[in-house]
Amino acid sequence: MCIKKANGKYPGIQGNWEERGVIGSRVEIEDSNIVFLWRGGPVLETTFKVVENGDGSLTLKLAKTGLRYKGDTKDYASIADMTYADGKLTMTEYFPITGESKSVLSKTENTRFGNYDFADEKLEWLRGAWVDERGYNNVVFDNDKMTINGETIKVRVLKPRWNDGDNYLIRNADPSRELPSGLSTLEIKGGRLLGRIIVCDAPFIPLVFSRKDSGEA
Repeated sequence: MCIKKANGKYPGIQGNWEERGVIGSRVEIEDSNIVFLWRGGPVLETTFKVVENGDGSLTLKLAKTGLRYKGDTKDYASIADMTYADGKLTMTEYFPITGESKSVLSKTENTRFGNYDFADEKLEWLRGAWVDERGYNNVVFDNDKMTINGETIKVRVLKPRWNDGDNYLIRNADPSRELPSGLSTLEIKGGRLLGRIIVCDAPFIPLVFSRKDSGEA
């Protein structure tokens, strides 16, 4: 058995990992640092060393193993085992109530937001005040900040990799959080700013925004 720091010696394990066809778990590895995420939010950031196993596989020995949501004071689970073999990461989580759960992760080019590229150059196009056609939802963009109905958050603009048209998605800069004011989506489509508000047990409410005249009160 040989234990070594990663430090880029094992290029196969470097990069971002997700479970194919499953939204939720994500692992990011850079040198000997590793981040575990659940739905875009970090739940564990730690360092690790590598154990070379006799069968050619690698075991990642983590300095910390507890998984905890941001703001919580107690771990909800822990990493029981982490191994690399044949281009796959196998992660075993232990949950106090249900026991062990195993996930097999593959390399991914996705960002924390999914299959998108960043397109923050569109923030300049968004700059200014907007109002939806009903006059209820006022939105103001100022650099990377969006204010809607008095609530301000930082945002990112994303370009779908599968769409070459004038289509962009506006997301909370924190990928683990949604947009405010009940917005399920906010997008630039065909040169227009569009949104949707989800209503429980009812059809969504479509929003069409127009630039607010600077001379309006």
